[in-house]
Amino acid sequence: MMKKNEYYAQAINSLNNFRCEALQKQADNIKLAYKKIPRLSEIDEQLKKNMSDFMKASLSEDFKQEDAEKYKATSLDLQATRAELLYENGFSIEFLNVQYHCPECEDEGYINGKMCKCLKKLLAEEYMNHSNISSAYRSRTFKNIDLSLYGENAEQVSKVIVPFCKNYVKEFGKKKQNLFFYGAPGCGKTFMSTVIGTELINNNVFVFYTPAQDMISSFEAEKFGKEISSAVEPDIYTECELLIIDDLGTEFSTQFAESVLYNVINNRINKNLPTIISSNYGPDEFDGIYNDRLISRLTYEFTVISFPDIDLRKQKKEKKK
Repeated sequence: MMKKNEYYAQAINSLNNFRCEALQKQADNIKLAYKKIPRLSEIDEQLKKNMSDFMKASLSEDFKQEDAEKYKATSLDLQATRAELLYENGFSIEFLNVQYHCPECEDEGYINGKMCKCLKKLLAEEYMNHSNISSAYRSRTFKNIDLSLYGENAEQVSKVIVPFCKNYVKEFGKKKQNLFFYGAPGCGKTFMSTVIGTELINNNVFVFYTPAQDMISSFEAEKFGKEISSAVEPDIYTECELLIIDDLGTEFSTQFAESVLYNVINNRINKNLPTIISSNYGPDEFDGIYNDRLISRLTYEFTVISFPDIDLRKQKKEKKK
């Protein structure tokens, strides 16, 4: 599993590839056009000479504005002739120009020092592809929340939970806050946590989603040399900007598992890296399941949000009937 700077390098590499492809395509187009219309080569040479002469002349103390206008007029005449020749021979007038993947930044990734939207999009795609969020959740946003499924609990969701989560996304860069979602199976905890995750990924935040058991398995694979298909490099859990741990309390209960959970959560707290946890249990229901150290972190270091006691999967099925 790569680190954030490596995802950035991947995105920049993609832009560089786009740029190289565009320049190669231009070279191929020029070769084709010159072969069919030899006069184009002469015009391009005249354009280069005109520009060179202009640059040299502009350094002279005697250079005047009217001289600049003459060079400009010559250039425009040559460009017009060039465009006519291309059009008459069945080519687009842009045929000899570089056709960048992103015309705004010309595949550089930045405009006046600010990241271009094309690089932001590539970064978001890199983060999403490595976020471990299932494809079923990747296109979901706050707009996809169907409040009609919540029945009499719709007001709690629409006026409390959704606004809170939207604000969490909005303030993410300024406010580091851990969230603990709990409620019955099917009440929308995973949906809401992954909606937050996908919204933040689209804002170029490095998010990683994991079921609690998969995270523990990754550490087991590293420590004991086990072959586990779901295992990833354990560093991801303490390096990503937002970690989403799903189904806490459903993992196999062992001393090693508890140690992993405590170390990951505590490490992230110490690094001021936010974590979202979802569980069927509230923090006060973990007595006898986890030790006091872990329960203390879950109780006092997380903002606890209770979800309505409703099974949305069941509601969706009944709604389709």
